[in-house]
Amino acid sequence: MLSKTQAALCAIDNSALLESYARADTSSDPRDKREALVLARDWHKNLTAENPKNSKKPKNPAKPKGGTMKEIKQLCDQVRQTAYDIHVYHGHGHLEKVYENALAHRLRKAGLDVKQQHPIKVYDEDGTLIGDYLADLLIENVLIVELKTAKTLAKEHEAQILGYLKSARLEHGLLINFGSYKFQIRKFVWSEMDRIRK
Repeated sequence: MLSKTQAALCAIDNSALLESYARADTSSDPRDKREALVLARDWHKNLTAENPKNSKKPKNPAKPKGGTMKEIKQLCDQVRQTAYDIHVYHGHGHLEKVYENALAHRLRKAGLDVKQQHPIKVYDEDGTLIGDYLADLLIENVLIVELKTAKTLAKEHEAQILGYLKSARLEHGLLINFGSYKFQIRKFVWSEMDRIRK
């Protein structure tokens, strides 16, 4: 289990891929953009080849909450790559709903179970329903994805995703910002120990 400090945010390690993407984003040379897209396509093909879950096949029934760390990591990698591909193709400047629809569409095409605007209820300590909210995406019933179109990610966005994870009693979440010229993604983990301490 992760401690509260460890559960804060975990940056996703993709340095070589992101360097190529950053070069493509800042360069006016179309060859740099093509090179980044080819790298992304090859990386995605390797991900699909290594993980049979990512290949196109009929959807399986909803999985129980949880999953192994390897499965979660592969799922996060697939969502990250798909989101980046969307950012490269559409750029920044659209409404959040455009990116939500694009991400949901592409992940469904990849055979994943994706729920858009999934309702999650918030209860008080005595069990009284005190409110609810809509998570942008719930993927495979184990990963909450919150999308933003802001200039940059802020502490309020991080607090929001952590609150969603706590309320939904899920451990893993991604916060993705499509609003900046530079692609931003952060992974969050809410552990059982954090719930017990509160």
